[in-house]
Amino acid sequence: MKIITLKTNLQKILNIIQKIIIKNPKLQILENILIEVENKKIKISATNLELGLNILLNGKIEGDGKVCVPLNLISNIINNSKDERIELNVENLNLIIKSDNYKAIIKGYDYNDFPIIPNLNTILLSIKNKEKENILELKTKEIRELIFQLENIAIISETHPELSGIYLKFKKDEIEAVATDGIRLGIKKIKILNNNINKNIILPLISFYELIQILNLEEYENVKIIINDNQIVFDFGDIYFISRLISGNYPNYEQIIPKEFNIILKLNKQEFINQLKLVSLFTSNNNDIKLEILNKDNKIKLTSQTQQGSSSSLIKADIDGEGIEGIVFNYKFILDGLNNIKDKNNIILKIQNESTPILIEGGEKDTFSYILMPIKS
Repeated sequence: MKIITLKTNLQKILNIIQKIIIKNPKLQILENILIEVENKKIKISATNLELGLNILLNGKIEGDGKVCVPLNLISNIINNSKDERIELNVENLNLIIKSDNYKAIIKGYDYNDFPIIPNLNTILLSIKNKEKENILELKTKEIRELIFQLENIAIISETHPELSGIYLKFKKDEIEAVATDGIRLGIKKIKILNNNINKNIILPLISFYELIQILNLEEYENVKIIINDNQIVFDFGDIYFISRLISGNYPNYEQIIPKEFNIILKLNKQEFINQLKLVSLFTSNNNDIKLEILNKDNKIKLTSQTQQGSSSSLIKADIDGEGIEGIVFNYKFILDGLNNIKDKNNIILKIQNESTPILIEGGEKDTFSYILMPIKS
């Protein structure tokens, strides 16, 4: 087997794969990648048994074959090579790397020991109706927005593994994506047509981190999503990404969202962010800031106090409703929510009372909602 390719193309693929390779795994074979040529295509594969990647590499080919080599070693060679033209040859289990002025021989492992990554046909056969059921196509820009708005809300938790992912609830005409850490909650809605997926899933955070790497590789317009009992596949055409799903039940997040609100505030987003940062200079370890509602003045007041001093700020607001004097919250969590909202002009705060969660939203076109528990009444 002989492959001639460009350093730039190979380097991009190795950088993406590097994110899923576990350092010092229990199975040494998981430190390796599988390079194979079959049906006139070059495929590079990697897995950590939770995630799997198959990526097609452009290049000239002579003959078929396979080789299994350590990712770290081949990555260091390619990254440090000054030559753009790279030649890969396979002899027995060894990979020979050549460029204009360089040659290296990497002793490979038995490729039969490399874990099998289920291919697309295998996944489709595991679905009852492989033509329609549990298959959906999405625009990649929707996935980018979803990741941007939810990734900093979910947490990695060993005691509550269901919180270590993003919950995807498939409805007739939309996907409701949800993330929470028990204190705050983010909900992103994506409009879809002809939904054929009939189950709800929890996708691990690490899968979304890998999706970011893939989306940064090229400008993909669409991605096909296929779901079976415990796995999800993202098929980009030249990249095939598979991930295990998190088992278990996601928390009943809908029950913590107030059904009615006594106060609705409309604020300039950037002014609110600026004043939050100023007032936060005098906050305790709880990062607590108090928001008071001044109905007569059509303003809100932010206050903070520590042993070093105190701070306050007045902000103009459109106020609808009354009956609440103020609410205390973690300003860092508020800033996270504000930064995740796409609307650059205005934000809306909805409050029921001093002890119930507050709801933060953008304009009408923003499909993201952020819910935060107050610190104290």
